[in-house]
Amino acid sequence: MKYKKIKSIRVINEPTIKYSVNVQNNHNYFSTGDLLSKNCIIVDEAQNVTMEQMEMIVTRIGLRSKMMVCGDSGQVDLKRRGDSGFRFLYNASKKIKNLASVSLLTNHRDPIVDNLIELYEDEEERRAGTSNK
Repeated sequence: MKYKKIKSIRVINEPTIKYSVNVQNNHNYFSTGDLLSKNCIIVDEAQNVTMEQMEMIVTRIGLRSKMMVCGDSGQVDLKRRGDSGFRFLYNASKKIKNLASVSLLTNHRDPIVDNLIELYEDEEERRAGTSNK
């Protein structure tokens, strides 16, 4: 087996719905070159995935699979923010049929987080400005 099985979930409390779901944590699966067919694939914290990594991930989508890529472009932790494959994929969703993007309009974090992010961005700009001189 190429993946680590975390747990299985069986839904039995609803008489009209009977199915089982296997949840797997596949950190290295995407590098094997195998396709994921008939799967629901969730990529979380994708804002920290590089362009090359995102390309490797999305090219694993097999027939009858769906992929959800979740991330916050305001929280990119990569050394160069422009390297985020998440931003590229988000922008590509406007150009490719059957690729959709959803943006949350409401902030679900404490308001202090926005203030802190603004301070960090200001500091990043200040440092970038002093390093160019």
